Amino acid sequence: MSALVTDQFGNPVPGAAVTFSVTPGLPGASGAFAGATTVVSGANGIATAPTLTANGKPGTFTATAAIEGVPAKAPFTLTNTAEASLKSGTLQQASINTLFTSALQALVTGGTQSTPLAGVAVTFTVVPDLVSGAGALFGATNSVTISTDSNGLATTPLTLKANGKKGTFNVTANFVGLLGGPLVFTLRND
Repeated sequence: MSALVTDQFGNPVPGAAVTFSVTPGLPGASGAFAGATTVVSGANGIATAPTLTANGKPGTFTATAAIEGVPAKAPFTLTNTAEASLKSGTLQQASINTLFTSALQALVTGGTQSTPLAGVAVTFTVVPDLVSGAGALFGATNSVTISTDSNGLATTPLTLKANGKKGTFNVTANFVGLLGGPLVFTLRND
């Protein structure tokens, strides 16, 4: 992140002390600077922040560049992203009005080395088929939110029960900061 410091006439101001700071977002998305957060602007009036490393929480947060005594601040909107993949539970079948035998499981990772992310709230939602009416419920509801464990896995409870309609339907898995849209599990009631 870089901030340009100018005077009231738009001229670059060298030697200004610019302080960069982070305001965490929901659900805990943030980052940490790799060095001193107060930087002096160069001859061109530009102050460049040290490298900012995302924490293990996907989502949007803000960073600001400010000069003491100056009310105007330069805001930066940043997003920590994560990826998810189907781990298990897709392509299974259950007889109508019975429980599915396997839990649905999504793996959430982030960073350059695809590190598993713990504590990410993943919402699994049943999307019934509009033609056949086939679907299911997690107990008494069509969605459930599960936090990932230390291995980055979000696992639904074994309460997904097929409704009384035969056919194929989907269950989506989604969370704040997910790259590429929700995961889609495909299930079938027989």
